[in-house]
Amino acid sequence: MLLERPFIIGVQSLNEFAVVCRRKLEMRWDDVNRALMAILGLSGEEPIPLTYDVHRKGILLAERYKLPLYDALLLAAAMERDCTTFWSEDLHNGLIIDSRLTVRNPFI
Repeated sequence: MLLERPFIIGVQSLNEFAVVCRRKLEMRWDDVNRALMAILGLSGEEPIPLTYDVHRKGILLAERYKLPLYDALLLAAAMERDCTTFWSEDLHNGLIIDSRLTVRNPFI
């Protein structure tokens, strides 16, 4: 299973998760916070912050690879921590970013 492996998550991913929990699932804030803490507990690592440097790199990736900005920001954050695999159902499976980060769809 995907979550059995060590992973790193970015603050932007946590933000998007919280938005979905509130808007689509209509979860209460205390439930959202518990879910976020569970995710962070599984990761065991400090989340990747959304910094100006990540923002700048994300803009460049969005332009170079013709990606939506928020997806490019997630990729830039992963590259900030030297990740080699980025799990996403939204991006093209097998896409290689800057010869060092491979996008994988967990459902394929």
